[in-house]
Parts: sequence; structure tokens; C-alpha cells
Amino acid sequence: MPRKKDGEGSGFNTPSKENPSKTTVSLALDAGVVKEIQKQAKEYDVSFNARVNAILTKYVMFFAVIEQDHAAVIPRKLHQFFVDEIDEAKYTVELKKIGTDIIDAMFVRTGLANTLDNLIDFTFKGICVNGGSITSVKRYVDEADGKTCLYFTHDYGTKWSRILSAAFQNHIETVLHCHTTSTLFPEGFEVKILEEGLS
Repeated sequence: MPRKKDGEGSGFNTPSKENPSKTTVSLALDAGVVKEIQKQAKEYDVSFNARVNAILTKYVMFFAVIEQDHAAVIPRKLHQFFVDEIDEAKYTVELKKIGTDIIDAMFVRTGLANTLDNLIDFTFKGICVNGGSITSVKRYVDEADGKTCLYFTHDYGTKWSRILSAAFQNHIETVLHCHTTSTLFPEGFEVKILEEGLS
């Protein structure tokens, strides 16, 4: 019997020489799934491969965590109702606890180092942006004092800024063992890390 080459029959080929971060994979997909992805790719004006990669990335970074925790994904209006009606102090305490549990589990499951970059990519972008609690996160340096800042935006008003900024400060301080301050806005908030040299 002929000996299989490395990767043959597994659906995987060697990484691309042009882009080492990419690996070519052979998949057998249901025709209906392919048709829907092609439709989405056309709507987003991207290639089929780019759309598949985006879908799989969102699954790995968000939906896999949701499935593992048996979490509920709720409509935007229902979330706004919760923000408006639930006691702010109670919501903040619970969000701190839940967030800490999720982040600890994520770092253990993935083996990632406790760094600011990983916290941004896998927690704030991977879970929070995909989950809808925020719409974006931007990292920058305050020119006045050289401190690293994170600016978060969302759609849920000033009360949510207060709740979420307190929770996110707690997450950042717990993971990075640092100190932070925050500035609130109706559409978002800024968290400033007071220590230098964190990455």
C-alpha cells in the first residue's frame, strides 16, 4: 500500500508559503451551507474564503464559549430592558463575578498568557463585541501622560457605561495586576491603565 504523505487524507495541507499564518484545508460542506455563505460573501463584498474564515473565527472566539457555558444570547431590546430595570449595584457585582469566571476559564482553556493584547483580542473583541455588550474597543496612548488607554463604545446609555466600566476595570486589574481609572460618556467609556509597560 502506498504510504500517505504528511497531512494527506486529513483535509490539511502545509501552511501557505506566501502567508504562513494561513493553512489550506479541504472541506466537504453541505450544498445549502455553501449557497448561504456565497450569498453572504456577495452581500459583504468579500471572497468566499474570507467569509468562511470570518464565520469560523467568530465561532472559535465567541460561540464555542457560549456553547460550553450553555449561555443565552438575548435580543438587543431585552438587554436594554435589563439595563433599565435591574438595580445598578447588583448588576455591577454580578457582571464582575461572571466576567472574572469567564476570563479565568478562557485563559486556562486556551493556554494564553495573561497579557493586555490577549485580553483585548479574546475577551473584549472575541466575546464582548461579538456578544453585543460593546460595539468596539480601541487601544491608544494618552499623549498627555503616556498611559495606555482603552476606549469602549456601546448602544445602551450612561447607566451601562457605569456598569460596564466598573466590570471591565475589575477584569483588567485582576488579569494584569494593575490599577486603572475611567472616564464615562453616554456612548462609551475610557479605561486608563496607570502602570507603564503592560502589553
